[in-house]
Parts: sequence; C-alpha cells; structure tokens
Amino acid sequence: MHSLKYYQFSLDVIAKVGHLYFKEHQTIDQITQTLRKLNISRSEINLLCQAYLALIKADRQQDNAFLEKLQKNGGIILAIDGVQPEKGNETLWILKDHQTGETLLARNLQSADKDSIATLLRQVKALGIPVKGVISDGQRSIRLAVAAEFPGVPHQLCHFHFLRNIARPISEMDRALKVDLKKKVREKNQ
Repeated sequence: MHSLKYYQFSLDVIAKVGHLYFKEHQTIDQITQTLRKLNISRSEINLLCQAYLALIKADRQQDNAFLEKLQKNGGIILAIDGVQPEKGNETLWILKDHQTGETLLARNLQSADKDSIATLLRQVKALGIPVKGVISDGQRSIRLAVAAEFPGVPHQLCHFHFLRNIARPISEMDRALKVDLKKKVREKNQ
C-alpha cells in the first residue's frame, strides 16, 4: 500500500484512523489504544486524522498552479485505488496523478460498483485536463467505469498486481510441490 508524501504510515492506516475517528467516533486516545500494535503515538494519530480529513476535503479544481503543472505534463496518468479500513465498511477511494504523485481526489464510497466509481472519474474529467492513461488493480467495476468515462484511454494493472498475478501460478505449483514432498517424506518415514 502506498503512503502519502512525508508520512511514514500507509494509506490503509490513514483510512483506518479516519474511519475510527469520523465514523466510529472514537477519541484520539481510544484510537491510540486500538492501534497500539502499530506503535503509533497519540500525536501521530492526530496528524493522521488531519491527513484523512485533508484527503477527503481536497478540491483540486481551484488549485490553478497544480492544474497548470498537469497541463505542462501533457495530461493526467490516473492511478486509482480503494482502501477499505475493515471489511463491510466504506472504502476510501484515492485518485492520483501518477506523474506528480499528487492526489486529485479522495472520497469515501459505500459501494465499489461501476456507477459509484464513474462518479469519481467524472470529477477528474471536470478538471478539464486530458487523461492519458489509467492504472488500477484491474477490479471489474473499475475497468467498466474507466471504459465508460474514458473510452480509448489505455488502462493497465499497477506493477504490484501485475507481478502478483504473474507469480500466482508459480506460487500454486510451489505449494503443490511442497505438499507432495511432505507426503513422500512421511511415507518414507513410516
């Protein structure tokens, strides 16, 4: 999972802290206790709450300097990722420009369906800067929303998911070989 610039904790931790504070209404002290395994200080929890709030409240449509930077880069290479603090809760969707590494938009969604994700993509479209490509984990709803909102724009898997998918058959073969070897060793020792 990626981190925000200048933060040592990843986005999934920021999403968890934001969820606990803004949705579960836990205090900073309660969150510190809940996440004690991560050795996060009380002041760091406070900073992560602020980072979460800044993420979901950011409005890049008014940031002319940032929009000019995107224009000079020739457009946006959109990276989209969803971070769910706990199964069954809202997902924090973060849309970034891959070239600058800066967040364009971050929103909580109850559903990760095509239409919900398409609403986020339309907000990126509203920036008025061309999207040159999209990077995601390849989730079906993301693929469908991207195809609908950005027809003809290249869409690829992020490196992590791409490499994981490539490694999956080898990992499965390795696991099967391990089981087979254990079986043969047990038979030999009996």
